[in-house]
Formats: sequence, structure tokens, C-alpha cells
Amino acid sequence: MAPPLRGPTVQCLKCGKSFYVVPNRAKKAKYCSRACKYADREAATKITKACRVCGKNFQTWKAQDNDCCSYRCTWKSRVRKIKKLCAYCGKPFWVKRSESKTICCSWDCRVKRLHSRMVTRNPYYWTQLRLKILDRDGWTCQKCKLVSFNGGLHVHHILHRKNGGTEDFDNLITLCNSCHKAEHRQKEKQ
Repeated sequence: MAPPLRGPTVQCLKCGKSFYVVPNRAKKAKYCSRACKYADREAATKITKACRVCGKNFQTWKAQDNDCCSYRCTWKSRVRKIKKLCAYCGKPFWVKRSESKTICCSWDCRVKRLHSRMVTRNPYYWTQLRLKILDRDGWTCQKCKLVSFNGGLHVHHILHRKNGGTEDFDNLITLCNSCHKAEHRQKEKQ
């Protein structure tokens, strides 16, 4: 018959069982066995993350700090091409990550997209409109008040056409060459 166990009883932090310890270990003892100790340590160091490729939640070791849930997702993340949809025809195509600004699948689609966005207008339309704006502003730059009748004045779109601006009288302004360049430099900085 085994001698009765003597010493204080401590409750295991992992499984909740009560166990006896020798008196000098009563304050330090936390686990009933090595299995509980390592299982608790394992649970504490694992973290839950979302996979960078598929978005599925997975557990990983804190020290490893993986971004992908499986070897397949890791391989997909290392592929140097990404799949995009053509902005003109809508077909999917692959493009290098370094060329991610490409929006059309081929040169033909790019040209067709540009032509479809162009506004057809009378060739003399801009000349006539420019003269009307120059007459309205008295042939003077609206920033530095330079007066010029022999050229050197430009008609500037306050809100550019590519940003949705129109060619209405209130969107056009007369500027000299240097003020026009300064205005475009200022727009590029913004």
C-alpha cells in the first residue's frame, strides 16, 4: 500500500484537476502534468489570422507569423501575375504585378477605349470659343493682368475635362504662358 500523499492541493490551470504537490512547490505549481503545461503554452502562443489570399481564418504560431493558411495559398501569393478585367471589353486577363496600372487586355482595346471617350467636335470650334473667351477677358491674364494682343495668352480650363470639366464660359479663364504653367504645376502637386 502506498503512503498517503501529504502536502497542499493545487488546481491545474489547463484541465482544472486538483493535484498534490510538495510543500515547497505550493506557490509555483500551476499544472498537473507536462502534457497540460505544453498544451497551455501551445494555445497561448498560437494566434488567429485571416489568410491573405483566400480570406479564411486559420491558426498559426506567433513565432512563425504566416500570412497564408496553406501551401496552395502561399504559392498563389508568390505568383507574379494578377488577374484583372479589361476596361473596354470586360474579358479577364493576366498582368504582371509591376504593371498593375494596366487596365486593358490589348493595345486594340486600349485604342478603342480612348476613341470611345473622345468627343467629336468641329475643328474650328475651339478657335471660335478661344476668341470669345479672350474678348470676354479683355485680352488680359486674369492672374498677373498682363495685356497681350499678339499671342502668348492661353485659355485654361479651371476644372479639367478629364476630371469632368466642361467648356462653358464660367469654366474657362484667360492666362498668360507663365501663369498657365504655374497653374498646372500647382494642380499636379495636389
